[in-house]
Amino acid sequence: MTEDKDKPYAEQDLQKTQGKGEWLKEKWSALSVKERKLLTKLLAILILGAALMLFAGGERSLSVSEPAPLSEEQNVDSIAAVKDTDFTAELVALLQQVKGAGKVEAIITYEGGPQKVYAYDREERQGEGESSSKTSLAQGDDGPVLLKEDNPSFQGVIIVAEGAGDPLVKERLFEAVSSLLALPANRIAIVEGSAGGE
Repeated sequence: MTEDKDKPYAEQDLQKTQGKGEWLKEKWSALSVKERKLLTKLLAILILGAALMLFAGGERSLSVSEPAPLSEEQNVDSIAAVKDTDFTAELVALLQQVKGAGKVEAIITYEGGPQKVYAYDREERQGEGESSSKTSLAQGDDGPVLLKEDNPSFQGVIIVAEGAGDPLVKERLFEAVSSLLALPANRIAIVEGSAGGE
């Protein structure tokens, strides 16, 4: 113990580091050739991943801008589009063809309205030591350029069918609705309706 106290701190640290290096060499030599290769590959992947993360943190050339908020007129159009769909009528017509279903009525609820994605023009100006950019809705011959329109997703459905009292008919209706709308069972309700609308 007194020998360590007499040595300078730098020399003591060097001896401790050499001891750890020897420990690492012992562990490395204890590994099989397959384990060494695997460990080497993992370390190479880790180093490559870290390098990619460092270089990817730089400035990006592709800019993504938030879509401009819809005007009141565009919001009203979105709501009307959901109400004007003939999908419910098509679903009812399809379900009435199920053997034993009888008269069928359906109500479908949606999560939000249709999502419209518009094209944007981006103008960049550079002046003396300053740069600015302006993003605006791209205009075509008939107004804004619509890139795509995503339909709203289904939230739930209720089916009222005269024949739903029969478990086999109810199961057939459930299978048809769940496969068509891709809804889980807890979002589909199928109930028996009264014959003749009583």
